[in-house]
Amino acid sequence: MIAIFWTRLGTETGEYASGTVEEIFKHCEKNKLASIYISKRSYPDNINLVQLQLLRDQTQLWLNEGLLDFYEDHSSFKQKIKDHLSLQIQNNEYIQSLLTNNSTSSLKESAGVLQLL
Repeated sequence: MIAIFWTRLGTETGEYASGTVEEIFKHCEKNKLASIYISKRSYPDNINLVQLQLLRDQTQLWLNEGLLDFYEDHSSFKQKIKDHLSLQIQNNEYIQSLLTNNSTSSLKESAGVLQLL
């Protein structure tokens, strides 16, 4: 899972700070991989300060969990995503087993998996 934020956290669900926070929590609870990125671009003039504060509060929680990274612009974001995906492919046992399997069908399947990533 890759989540991207800038100035808003989203709408509270009653149990979680936002629906997106709930989705991220439930995803991570299943030991699935997640990375959260927050843009460091300048804020617009009409920013919702309540939403910004909610995002900042949540940011502290994600920092403690090691899920969070920041990006300055589209170019740096693109590089961070490439690095993240490369690392996940290298560390994913399932993908690695497909890549190291010598059978033709597994090689075809692994190519399809890598294209999806």
